[in-house]
Amino acid sequence: MFRLVIAGVVVQYSCAPALLRNLETNLGLAQICGFNPLPRQQQSKTVVQKSSQGPVTFETLDDPKRITLPDEWALSRFVTSMLERLTQRDDLKERFEQLREQLRMVVLDFGCYLAYDEKATQSHSTGWVNHKSGDSSNADATWGKHESKGVGQKGRAWNKVKERFEFRLHAIVDSMKELPVDYRVTTASDGEVVVLSQMLKEMDETHPQILEHTEQFSAECGLDVKALYGALFDDDQTEPVIDMRELWRQEKDEGNDDPQKPILRMLNGGKRIDNIVYAENGMLMCRCLHTDAEREMCFMDYEKDRGDLKVLLSY
Repeated sequence: MFRLVIAGVVVQYSCAPALLRNLETNLGLAQICGFNPLPRQQQSKTVVQKSSQGPVTFETLDDPKRITLPDEWALSRFVTSMLERLTQRDDLKERFEQLREQLRMVVLDFGCYLAYDEKATQSHSTGWVNHKSGDSSNADATWGKHESKGVGQKGRAWNKVKERFEFRLHAIVDSMKELPVDYRVTTASDGEVVVLSQMLKEMDETHPQILEHTEQFSAECGLDVKALYGALFDDDQTEPVIDMRELWRQEKDEGNDDPQKPILRMLNGGKRIDNIVYAENGMLMCRCLHTDAEREMCFMDYEKDRGDLKVLLSY
């Protein structure tokens, strides 16, 4: 029955009757869920007939074969009891971890390439607080801000802020197998960096075998934080694949930058080498002292003992 509920969510049936109608005609769905779609013969019933004029007689009656697929009433009763049980988040988390462990035993390279993202889930409540009681219709959700920034075609910076009363689903998935690895539901006011750090720490303590085989961890540029890089690369030897944020604002505020080109600064302030410049994303370029032409330098190797990158000028 639990598999049937999950199948209804995955296939996106609009209602329970539509799911049950498909279950009666879809032999593969019934077998995956564990039901026997073929009619089954019930046990025979023996009827005793007593008569005042004659001996007692016994008659055996066979009921017609009956299909054992669940009906709408059985599914509704199961969903009600399931929701009552799953309100305890520990029980749901335990079931999720059992399924994840089974996947890890079957899929050998499970968890080699992980990715993280969060999804805002808006609450059905308006979020307004009752002035008399001080409570809202949904006490679990909180107000969250969505801020987006950018630069227009004319070089003008724009900024938009939206507020919504919602939850947030934080998920770590296997980006190659498209399978979930870990999740957490929080309010909208909880930051991504804090939640992801807690999820990685908890996974490292309870299921270290997953992160031990992780080669790359992908995330959006909002998680470009030094502490997260240290937790992934230094502690677990996992390569973080996170786009860097553009934090250099001085050149943009002064109007000395070209929106079509990256901002370049002198390496070490030009104290030691006066013809090496670098971009915010770490790209190194060599500038010709005579023609001011710039050439990108090629990455050669990484020296782990020194923590340095080796680059070479390309001609």
